[in-house]
Amino acid sequence: MLFNVPPSEQRSYRRHTVSLGIIRLISALVISLGAGLAAPALAAPTPVDIQHSLIVAEQGSSTLDVIDIRTDKIVQTVEFGRAPSRLLLSTTADRLVGLHAGYAGATILDLASFATWHVALSFIPTLVALSDDGLTVALADPASGTIAFVDVLKGRVSGPIVTPAPLRDMLFSTKGDALYVSGDKLDGIAVIDPDHTSPLVTLASASVADGAVRPEATLRRSATGRRLYATPLSGSGIDVFDLDARRSLPPISATSGPLVAFPSVLGGYLLLSDNEHALLTIISTGPEARAPVRLKGGSDVTNLYTAWLDTVAFVPSARTNSLWVYDLDALKLESEIALPGTPIGGAVTEDGRKFYLPLRDKSQILVIDAATHHQLATIPLEANPISVVAAGSYGVCH
Repeated sequence: MLFNVPPSEQRSYRRHTVSLGIIRLISALVISLGAGLAAPALAAPTPVDIQHSLIVAEQGSSTLDVIDIRTDKIVQTVEFGRAPSRLLLSTTADRLVGLHAGYAGATILDLASFATWHVALSFIPTLVALSDDGLTVALADPASGTIAFVDVLKGRVSGPIVTPAPLRDMLFSTKGDALYVSGDKLDGIAVIDPDHTSPLVTLASASVADGAVRPEATLRRSATGRRLYATPLSGSGIDVFDLDARRSLPPISATSGPLVAFPSVLGGYLLLSDNEHALLTIISTGPEARAPVRLKGGSDVTNLYTAWLDTVAFVPSARTNSLWVYDLDALKLESEIALPGTPIGGAVTEDGRKFYLPLRDKSQILVIDAATHHQLATIPLEANPISVVAAGSYGVCH
């Protein structure tokens, strides 16, 4: 009962109360139904299974394809932010590092959370090296001789430092405590400490007379990391360095022309490409010493991949659109396979069973069985591939 309120006003109040209750009930039902009809929350992206994936960058695209190497099918696409020109994979950090044409910096992508970091630099890097532990990347502008080091986990930059330009090549020691750099105006090979970003020492070839300068060009490291093979900028043969003792060793001589060294992934062979004379020399460096053999080869060898327990070597040729296949057990040229397009740098799976060879003008990747040397599949892409990476990828390429 409403006290001290006239009967007419009591009836009006009761009608207002009933109406208000109905409105509240309808509102509650609408809210309840709306909640039931709301779109479900989007599931978090699935982290990339790095150990079983081949990651592909395609021309002009910021989206990367992820291929399952067990099925050779594209199973995932990943947004990289901007189109990369070169990729490097750190399996330790679950990170992907990318360079971009004309961009003063690099991008780091977390393949678990898909967070990205854009690392700004004062120069445009076109030369890159990743440490064996995958935690440090060196970025360089060969024209200016500028080098910076980036912490892959934190995106932190140290440096840059400036070395005599132009630069030719660079690679890390196995422990990541030294960066070896070659260049036209360096008296041998500069050894740089990534932590202090300062030159420690210069390694000079044993074949150089006192006071002479012998710049190096291409650098390759042995499977154990104890030997460094350098192609001299002028002259012939291969200069050899003991990285443990940081001293030069007797060079590998050649009758004429420079050679490019390709140590096999398990250390059983050293393959020397003579592009000037289209020859490939195979030197057995394993416990069973065998005489070196000189075989027909390509004249534009920049990539070479050994696979299947060091029993086979694959050598793509962009000049002839072909793939040279060498039987390392028999030390012979097995075949020269015609390709339907122009090959670029490929990748061998960590177990050495498959070799993936992208064709830059055919929007596809060839899958080759490393044991039988036969093509297993062709993976079609939306655009032309420009860079591929896989966990523990075997082979040597630049």
